[in-house]
Amino acid sequence: MLPSLHIQHYRSFQQALRQISDLLSQHTVDHTVLKRSVTELQQYFQTQILTLSMAGLTASLEQHIQSIHVEMNKQLRMLAMDLMFLQTARQAITVTQRLQQIDDRVSMLQRYCEIILATTE
Repeated sequence: MLPSLHIQHYRSFQQALRQISDLLSQHTVDHTVLKRSVTELQQYFQTQILTLSMAGLTASLEQHIQSIHVEMNKQLRMLAMDLMFLQTARQAITVTQRLQQIDDRVSMLQRYCEIILATTE
């Protein structure tokens, strides 16, 4: 089982992802607010999630979580790139496509959190 501190941090991360998802579901998305939210999400991941101690976890569980962290980190970097592309998009169809890509990445990050939270030893 994951330590309670881990669970708290992953749930906070999930909550931040839900807020971004809610922001994306609005009719008009404020790109400045979206960018700030994603930046805060990335910082939280770097400072709170990646720094969690793996002491007390089995080697297989630690390896499993670390591999998911690698994928989450990759998705967060790609999310930042999607935001840059969104800011340069000029046509409505391109903006819509970029927003959909961002939403897909947020959903994938939510699934990764669910996988970790469902992990038991």
